[in-house]
Amino acid sequence: MNNSSPLPRSVQEIADVIGRDAALMLVDKLPRAYSPCHPSGKVILYVPQQVRVDHPLVELLGIDLATKMVRAFGGMMLQPAICTALRVSERDEAIRAMRASGVSVQAIAREFRISDRQVRNICAAVKEIAEVVANDNITNIAAA
Repeated sequence: MNNSSPLPRSVQEIADVIGRDAALMLVDKLPRAYSPCHPSGKVILYVPQQVRVDHPLVELLGIDLATKMVRAFGGMMLQPAICTALRVSERDEAIRAMRASGVSVQAIAREFRISDRQVRNICAAVKEIAEVVANDNITNIAAA
């Protein structure tokens, strides 16, 4: 996971309380509400004012992190971003790393439940960017 990518502010507020990995895991596990205004889904989380061991927040985070959430956000309705772009970026990095280490395109496609073509496109995108940067560097050196 790329820990240098900035989080949306709504998720960063949660991460400041329970940590980045736990916040991202929480957002991923929460159910999405779909509407015409939010066709890709919206996450809504009510944080109770008191934590009970049978509360779904405890099941997701464990008692320690759920208690921290209650102390920080008790009684609030949170609407954290779903972090789609961040997740896609992390997935693409993982795909490129797997391919660079010799894992087959087919195995990667099965692992991430995407097509072979998409794996090849993701890996090719980096090569194209590298070629553009290399060409720009050659042009700058020649101009100097």
